[in-house]
Amino acid sequence: MSKRKLFEVEGFPVMSGTRYVITDRLDHDAPSGFIDKGVTKLPSDGVTETFGCPFRATGTDGEGLWDTGFYPDSPCYMAISSTESEKEVGGLKKNLFERYGKYIGGVEKLDHQNNEFWDKKTFKVHSGQSLTTDKIEDLMTIYFALRQRKVVPKGKEGEAKYKGTSYHILDVNQSVERRDEKAIKNFEAIGTFQGMLKSDKRTLVSILSYMDINVSDDTKDSALIGMFSSYVDNSEATIDRFNKVVEMSEDKQGREIIAVFLALKERGRKGKLQRENNVYYYEGTELGADLKTAAEKVVKDKSLEELKNTIILGDDD
Repeated sequence: MSKRKLFEVEGFPVMSGTRYVITDRLDHDAPSGFIDKGVTKLPSDGVTETFGCPFRATGTDGEGLWDTGFYPDSPCYMAISSTESEKEVGGLKKNLFERYGKYIGGVEKLDHQNNEFWDKKTFKVHSGQSLTTDKIEDLMTIYFALRQRKVVPKGKEGEAKYKGTSYHILDVNQSVERRDEKAIKNFEAIGTFQGMLKSDKRTLVSILSYMDINVSDDTKDSALIGMFSSYVDNSEATIDRFNKVVEMSEDKQGREIIAVFLALKERGRKGKLQRENNVYYYEGTELGADLKTAAEKVVKDKSLEELKNTIILGDDD
């Protein structure tokens, strides 16, 4: 059955026939032990966050509105245009407001001035929670969790408005697809590594060295395997970098950039590179702020052809 968008909350589309899962949020500013666990705080197994619809006072005598987002003049839409708010409310009215109103015995109960209903209505989220849009209570929880920023969609972690948010919300199907994609990348990287270890160990060592992994031609195969396995198991970014550098090594220019980088690194170790004001120089020629940038410049700048050959061949040694 094809899915359709039910409504959208701050750019996040909530789809029909979809199961969402709540997970602890990863925060790279958290203590290192939490990061290793992949969370923003202590793992919250069994801990539930309870919240409701916020009340916005409009005067000093207790008058105000419940900020449901079901009306174009809801306070949550203050920062967007009336056209945008009406569009957002349109999807909510049809696919949530009317459905939930029918479920509880009348849409009038959802009026944003109905203190009796909204004062008692609460929602709960916790790590590991599964919510499906086919269940109207779950759909309401998804909506208000997004509206109150109790959950952050993947890709929006860097936005300031989600700074205090403790949980992620994930489309289960997309999460599975993402996991499968990572498994495929991992499989391809390991296959490439094993093939190169058998047929072209020297190039493999150059690739790993370019990735700043401390290896040499003398490193035993078993040590290389253990080191590489540790890197790919702990970081998807490392898998992507490995695949990218392997691809880079498949053409002449890429191989030369790797060779120049390694040669410059060796010259730096021997004290034959100058560095002033965080910029590298070689024989008076400015190369760049880091050795990878320097290697690219030496290879791509045709006026530095002679210097490139000198660096690679080591004619100055």
